[in-house]
Order: sequence, then C-alpha cells, then structure tokens
Amino acid sequence: MKEVALELIKTGHANLGQVDNDDNTVLIYACKHEMKEVALELIKMGHAKPEQVNHWGYTALIWACENKMTKVALKLIKTGQSFQ
Repeated sequence: MKEVALELIKTGHANLGQVDNDDNTVLIYACKHEMKEVALELIKMGHAKPEQVNHWGYTALIWACENKMTKVALKLIKTGQSFQ
C-alpha cells in the first residue's frame, strides 16, 4: 500500500484533506499503519491537516509516537500545527 499511496500523492489528484466518518485523515492513517515514507511526504506537501483530531481524540502525532516513528513525530512538531 505504501507504493500505491506515494504514487497517488505524486499525481496531485489525491484529496489529502479528506476525512472519513471517524475524522481520520490520510496522515492519521499513514501514521496509524506505520507508513513512514507516506507520512513524511504528506507533511512535506503541507496539505495533510496535522492538527486534525479523530473521533477518539488521536492525532497523527499521537500515532507517530505510539508507533515509534521518531522522524515523523519530529517533523509533525516542527509544523507547529500538531497541537490543539
């Protein structure tokens, strides 16, 4: 799935700000499922809503920390948007 997600992002046609019924964004999914490269690409693009909190109160930063994705967590913190 990582390769598919990265290719879709590159097309420029992905709706990176879309949220599902539980308020999960593409970035939250990437962090939840330990797709480091996808998360880093989403952060770099700047359209992935790092501030989004899902239905259970989790952000991409929480998932990145939970999954020991240190580089992703640090990039999320540097955006200045990962906090409510």
